[in-house]
Order: sequence, then C-alpha cells, then structure tokens
Amino acid sequence: MQAALFALIAPLIMQMSAGDMLRLEDRERLADCIVKLEQDPVNAYEDGLTWQAEGNRPEARHCVALALIELGRPEEGAARLENLAMATDGGSREDRAHYFFQAGNAWIIARRPEAAQTALDEAVKLDPSDADKYLARARSTLLQERWHEAQTDLDKALEIRGDDVIAYQLRAETKLRQHDLSGAQDDVRMAMQLDPENVEVLVLRGRVREALRKTEGLD
Repeated sequence: MQAALFALIAPLIMQMSAGDMLRLEDRERLADCIVKLEQDPVNAYEDGLTWQAEGNRPEARHCVALALIELGRPEEGAARLENLAMATDGGSREDRAHYFFQAGNAWIIARRPEAAQTALDEAVKLDPSDADKYLARARSTLLQERWHEAQTDLDKALEIRGDDVIAYQLRAETKLRQHDLSGAQDDVRMAMQLDPENVEVLVLRGRVREALRKTEGLD
C-alpha cells in the first residue's frame, strides 16, 4: 500500500524545486510547532529560536511569535506578527492577512484595542471575505465602546456566516448599548436558537429583559 502511494506521488516530488521542498518542510515544521505550543510552549519557543537562527525563515518567525503569545507576552508576539506580515518574504496575500489577523487577536489579549483595530483593518483589506476577521475587528471596537462600528462589522460577519452565535451575541450587545432594545432582543433570540445553553447569551438575555422592563416602567 505504501509503495503504491509513493509511486503515485513520486512524480510530483521529482517535479518540485529545492525551494518548493524547503517551503513544504517549513510548513510541516510550523505545524509541529503549533502542536507543541499546546503542550510545551517553552520548548516550542526555544525550538523556534533555534530554527530562526538556521536561516530566519518566515515560518520560524511565525513559530516564535505564536510561542511568545502563548507564554504570556502577547504584545511582543503581535509586533512580530505585524513585522512578518509587512516583510518582503511574508508570503501570499492570504498569508499576510492571517498574520495581521493573529496580531489583532494578540493585541486584544494584551488589552490594546486600538493596536488591534489597526492590525485587523489590514487583515480585512487583504481578505474581505472572511467572517472571522470582521468578528475580531468588532471585538476591538467594542473594547473602545465604538458601538456603531462594531455593529457594522458584525452585520458583515453575519452576512458571510449567518449561523454565528458569537456574532449574534456581540451584535445584541452593541444594540443594547445603543438603546435598540428590540433589535438586541431579536439577536438574543437568534443566538438562543443556535445555542440554547450558552451561559453568556443567557446572561445577556437577562440584561436585555431588564432594560426592557425599565423602559416599559417609564411609559
């Protein structure tokens, strides 16, 4: 079986250039780094530094940046990811969008929403068809209490992926903050339909109901 499989892929391997082989090896090594991050981030970081010293490959720099985030140094990791996204060897448009996206999430972890939004603006420019990027940028603007901007991104995220519980939850929050209680209630209902046991949505539903009760009491 293995011999038959090798016979099928051998011609493809023979056609690969040395550069292609190196990139494939780097991708596999990065995948190993990501697996190791979950179990032993210290060793993943040290391995990444060693790998980076071997030739400063972009995948090695990516590994180090992710390890720094996992080790509780998100600001440093985010800065490295942004540098990678802007580097001449940063890869394809999709690669760069992904680096900016990861940088934005790291800035959010670091409680730096303005820096997060800057990175995520770039991610969305490079890949405007990904719901996750709009969702992440909405988180950054929510942290800045820029409710309308967050809602606009959540509208777009739900346009792309209409069954996203978190997007409905966050949009309900933006509507609640803007005193659109009916709209908030509608989004909470949608989130509840998709995930009836989501504790955060249940708490939000209680807040929306309380706001409605107070409003009705004023009438």
